[in-house]
Amino acid sequence: MALPSNSSDTRPIRNRHWLLVVACVSAAVTCFYFYEFSLRSRLSTPTIDLSGVHPDVAQGIRSAVQVIDRRPESGLAWGHFGMTLWAHEYVKEALVCFAQAEQLSPDEIRWPYFQGIILSNRDRKAAAKAFSTAASCDPNQPLPLIKLCEILLETDQLEAAGEILNRLFERTSDNAQVYLLAAYLADRQGHLERAIENARRSLAIAPDHARVISLLARLLNRDQQHAEAAVLNARLRNQPALENSWPDPLSAEVSSFRLDPYWNAYQAKQLIEHGDHRHGLKLLQTLVKQFPDEPTIRAQLARTLLNRGMTRQAMVCLLEATDHSHFELRLLRATAHLLLEEWEEAEEIYLDLVNLKPDSPSLLSELAFCQRQQGRFHEAIGPAQQAVTLAPEQVSYRVELIRILIQLKRIQQARNELRVVEKLNPADDEILRLRHEIDDVSSS
Repeated sequence: MALPSNSSDTRPIRNRHWLLVVACVSAAVTCFYFYEFSLRSRLSTPTIDLSGVHPDVAQGIRSAVQVIDRRPESGLAWGHFGMTLWAHEYVKEALVCFAQAEQLSPDEIRWPYFQGIILSNRDRKAAAKAFSTAASCDPNQPLPLIKLCEILLETDQLEAAGEILNRLFERTSDNAQVYLLAAYLADRQGHLERAIENARRSLAIAPDHARVISLLARLLNRDQQHAEAAVLNARLRNQPALENSWPDPLSAEVSSFRLDPYWNAYQAKQLIEHGDHRHGLKLLQTLVKQFPDEPTIRAQLARTLLNRGMTRQAMVCLLEATDHSHFELRLLRATAHLLLEEWEEAEEIYLDLVNLKPDSPSLLSELAFCQRQQGRFHEAIGPAQQAVTLAPEQVSYRVELIRILIQLKRIQQARNELRVVEKLNPADDEILRLRHEIDDVSSS
């Protein structure tokens, strides 16, 4: 006999199953939102004062904050935010971001490494710990161990520094920086011969590095090898553009986060002043492409090109300017026209500039020069005399006046001005030439 169906008994069981599922889902959703709220409140972005900063910088920082707000769990987002802040010298705030990035991405070498760099001049113990952490992230990257070794040497922990150097030599045999540290260590331990040997190995790999040359020269002098030391010291004196720092591919990435064009322009200036014209010029050209409406950067590029004798390229750069009223750009254009012997074009610009600055002796003298080159001596005499009146001790202005006086055959006035030049600068090479010119005109 068939058993009677009891469907009413199964209904409570199904209901209990559904209640359990709903409860689990609700708990999961609640946990998720609690986690999100907890994460966002725990990983709050540092407060950044953006007053007075470049608009591009302010916008870049705001954009980085927005990325963090969308992805607070992303170590990369926090790291990029930290690099943006560090690049713009918000150092304390960057340190907070790198610490957060390290917590979220513990296997990424950059975040503890950047903390170590920042802390090196503030808290060496904390910096050493950060570099040690970074070294464990990537055993094939020697930079964290090199930085750690430097701290150990600076704090007289010579035995620990030796252990780090042994680890470095196990990984690399052609690193000039490692050999230099080994030379420092050997010297501190009183092993002069070993120090010289390591310094020589460093120099063989990095022959133009000032720190290597300087250390080897000092060691050789102490070892009575004065002749070789003198040669090395002469290199230091005669080649001021020698390298004085080591490449750091990890930290180099930070500069790419710099959004202020003037900082990069300053970097270009530093490169040029230290003799690295090629890279300085390339950086300026890149900046002009990125910021075509920044007249000061364009002026810096044009000035650099003119100083390098690249007058045509400078003129192209100046003609592409969007701000044709910018004083320095106009002045540089006039200079380029002078160098290209385009006297009329240069004169036109100088006339406008003199109207803007009628008391500028340099502009007046350049205007007189343009007019003299076109044979208009009677017009040139006026601005030339004004320049001398405004700056009576400036020899070059007086020389320009003498040349115009010679062309006008005002011999006595030219002689009088030449006597003043002789008193101001008796060693000026122009004096003898001008005297001969005056005598030639006088005798004719």
